[in-house]
Formats: sequence, structure tokens, C-alpha cells
Amino acid sequence: MDRDSFRVDAAREADLPAIMELEERGFDAAIREAESVFRAKLALFPEGFVVMREASTGLARGYLCAERWAEAPKPEEGPEALAAAFRLGHDPAERHNPSGRVAYLASMTLDPALRGTGLGALLFDGGRGLVLRRAPGIERELLLVNESWAAARRIYARSGFAEGARLPGFFPGGKGEASQGAILMERMIVFSDRNAAS
Repeated sequence: MDRDSFRVDAAREADLPAIMELEERGFDAAIREAESVFRAKLALFPEGFVVMREASTGLARGYLCAERWAEAPKPEEGPEALAAAFRLGHDPAERHNPSGRVAYLASMTLDPALRGTGLGALLFDGGRGLVLRRAPGIERELLLVNESWAAARRIYARSGFAEGARLPGFFPGGKGEASQGAILMERMIVFSDRNAAS
């Protein structure tokens, strides 16, 4: 797949139908977010919502959405407190801080037809880069990943994310399946020109 055929761009409200289709095709029903949650995230922190568009059609073929928090939940608070902070369907306004230094990468998916092409890394790295350019001052990135998603974990590790706390049973199982654990991964951002900018 030709990477030049795609571009990472700011998400718009008009992208929500395509985003919801990606959500449906990309995730089991037990872990999908509702359109109302995505609409709230886009309204509250538009800088944190990006899509990967097909250049020829403008259609969103992947998305990444982040929330901006004042601080990260502390692993020493225990798995229950962590699970509550990251719970599916939470109101993004609960932790939002417009000058927060933490970006929680809440959700990302790529059109299943494009998986295995290297475009997931383009979406992840390009999307995060766009978020950080549009929302200066972020110093730390967090995400949760299903412990069984080995390919996603490799992408995140290649991008400098380190595995941390584990949340047993965080992701509900599908029909007749057991719940699965989550792994908290994080990356610190170093701004080499911080002193020059002040």
C-alpha cells in the first residue's frame, strides 16, 4: 500500500459517520464507544482527534483520538482506581484540562482492509505528531492496550512506549469469551528547545 496515498489530518464533525463505521469494523461490540462519546471528545479537545484520509477521496480510513489530562492516574492507587479512570464510555470532561500535560490516547483503529500494510504505524506516529503540534505543552503520553494485541504493542514499543501497570480483566469478552487484561503503556516527551522558547 502506497503511504503517499494517505494523509493524517484533523478530524471534523463530518467525519463522524466514517469514524463510527471504523469503530464498528475495528472493535468487538463489547468494547466499542458510542457516537455520543466521540462527539463529546471532538467538541472538547478537537486538537486531539485526527483521521488518516485516503488522499484521492478524502475518506477517513483510520482515526486516533486523545484526551488532555492534568495528570495521569497513579499505578500505586491500585488496579480498581486505574480501571475507573480509563473505563470505556467515560465522559471526557471528567478529567479534561485545557493546559494539561498528559495526552491519553484513548482510541485508535485502522480500516481492517489496510491492516498489515504499515499504515497503522503511519496513523499512530503521524496522528500523535499532529496532536502534539496542535496542543503544545504535552509532556507525557499514555495508552491502554489489550494484552493479546501483540501487533499493536509492537507498534507502540517501536514508538518509544514502555509497558507499565496491568489491569486484569479490563476489556470485556465477546460472546462467551472471558474478559482480557489491559496493559498501561507510556512515553515521556522531551522538548529539547524548552528553554529557548521561554
